Amino acid sequence: QLSWMLLSILMFGLAFGTTIGSLFAMYFLDPFLFSIFLLFIPFMVLTIYYYGRSLGPVSIRRQELFARWQATLQENLSGIRALRTLSNRNREFEKYDTDLKAVREVLIERGILSARYFPTLIIYLAMGVLFVIGGYLVYLGELTPGTVIAFNSLVLLLQTPTQFIRFTIFLGSMGFAG
Repeated sequence: QLSWMLLSILMFGLAFGTTIGSLFAMYFLDPFLFSIFLLFIPFMVLTIYYYGRSLGPVSIRRQELFARWQATLQENLSGIRALRTLSNRNREFEKYDTDLKAVREVLIERGILSARYFPTLIIYLAMGVLFVIGGYLVYLGELTPGTVIAFNSLVLLLQTPTQFIRFTIFLGSMGFAG
């Protein structure tokens, strides 16, 4: 458990360093495109915030269901209930299947939640908008094509920290649920 905590801290540190470095480089590369990019930051922060807030109850339900599922399995495998299990085999299978289906539903709900709050999509949207605006500025002669490509590459670098932060929020919610 300690290794996951240390890994999360390391990932958060790398995400923070990459984010700060990319933001400084973007600002010095082109302040106008940087200011346009800053318009997308509140949407990313809100997406990450709502993802973390919505993931908590789902993680708690998941942990409760896993515990109930494991308890049912453990009871059925123990020697004390072996005879009772064999005599009511169909009922025990139904109980186990019900628990397993509940776990499956929670995992599907978590997947839908993760798909709904996808902050990397905001980065891709920002890249598209910046590419169009940068292309227009290249057409006007105010920027070079290399500047637009370099700026979008720096924006793309922010994809990895965003995924790290999302993974850290997931691990944190699972830890608090446990």
